Amino acid sequence: MASYGIDLITGLPYIISDDTPEVIITAPTATESEATFGIDIVTGEPYVVNDANEIPIQQAGHDLSYTHTQGVPSTFWTVSHNLGKHPSVTVVDTAGTEYEGEVTHIDNNNLTLTFSAQFGGYAYCN
Repeated sequence: MASYGIDLITGLPYIISDDTPEVIITAPTATESEATFGIDIVTGEPYVVNDANEIPIQQAGHDLSYTHTQGVPSTFWTVSHNLGKHPSVTVVDTAGTEYEGEVTHIDNNNLTLTFSAQFGGYAYCN
C-alpha cells in the first residue's frame, strides 16, 4: 500500500511506499510554471495537467496510461499519448458503450483510431 500526496512547498505529487518511508517519485514531465498537479480523487493516483491535456506520471510499480477525450464526433481520431510505447487502447462513447475500431500506431507516442460511424468519447491508452 502506498500513500499519495502533494508536496506543499513544490506543489509536486509524490508517492510514499509503506516499505520505504521515502518519496518514490516526484518528477512530473512538465515544469511547475507550466502545469497543475493533483491527486485523482477516483484512483488516488497523482497527475499533472499541462495545456488542458493530462500528461502521465510514471509511478513505482505501475505502467503509464493516458486518456484521450474526443469532444467532436468523428470517424477518425488522432491521439498523442506521449507514452513512449505502443499502448493497448479501449474506446468508449460518452455513454460508456465500448467500441472497436482500427488502431494504427504511428510511432511510440502517437496513434490513430478509425471507426465506421462518427461518435465522441474517450480512448484509454495503457
